[in-house]
Amino acid sequence: MRDKQAINRRNRELYKAKLSSYLYIIKVDKKIYWVGSTNNIKRRIVNHRNGKYGFIERCRNANIDLKNKKVCVYVCSLEEERVNLSKKDLEYYEHTLIRELKALGEPLLNSRVNSKFIKRDRYIDEMLFNIDFKKTNLRII
Repeated sequence: MRDKQAINRRNRELYKAKLSSYLYIIKVDKKIYWVGSTNNIKRRIVNHRNGKYGFIERCRNANIDLKNKKVCVYVCSLEEERVNLSKKDLEYYEHTLIRELKALGEPLLNSRVNSKFIKRDRYIDEMLFNIDFKKTNLRII
């Protein structure tokens, strides 16, 4: 029994090691409507399409018609950027980006913006504009 628990724990560690952290933005006709973070980008985009609190449902609730509009997903792999963040730091980073984009006038649907910063050896706020978002072929609609 104990060996089985050790094997399961090791398998979970290996699975988590394969996942990396992502920041992503969803643009509708070149305007940013959503900023998010996840460790599994494909699963998260499926949730945005089909989920109760996904992007499609939020647009419907805000009376935003997505028909005949170009919806694109842009992703920044923090692993590729060589940025290693804890889950809490990733959340803080996401919320800081949301606040910055709202201040610039982007029509974001995000409502959460108050994640607390976990003290780290580096200044996370300095990294905000040094990341590269790449357009993907992931589809929301």
